[in-house]
Amino acid sequence: MENIPGIDVNQRGFIEIGAHAQPLFDDCMTIEKAFETVRFSQLGSLYFTEDVSADLQKQPLFADNMHLSTEALRTAASRYRIGPLVDRQWYRGGRAAMTVDRGP
Repeated sequence: MENIPGIDVNQRGFIEIGAHAQPLFDDCMTIEKAFETVRFSQLGSLYFTEDVSADLQKQPLFADNMHLSTEALRTAASRYRIGPLVDRQWYRGGRAAMTVDRGP
């Protein structure tokens, strides 16, 4: 990620969405920042562990060198797995017939 000059989103948020929604906005920003700092083991979409095949359940959520420093990361590592991409852009038009990596 590169730093782009301008007004920080945290400074704008309070003005545009109002004080009553600020805690929700702050939580969303915390989650977004967390996703920027972790490295996933594969390309794909997130699924609950029990919703993917047994082979995928054995795969780690995070890259091997990820240090699970917080309880939230440890919980996520046990609760979620990566499965096939479900984003529509990978299946629209002729892309459905393409041989591309859509994840596990």
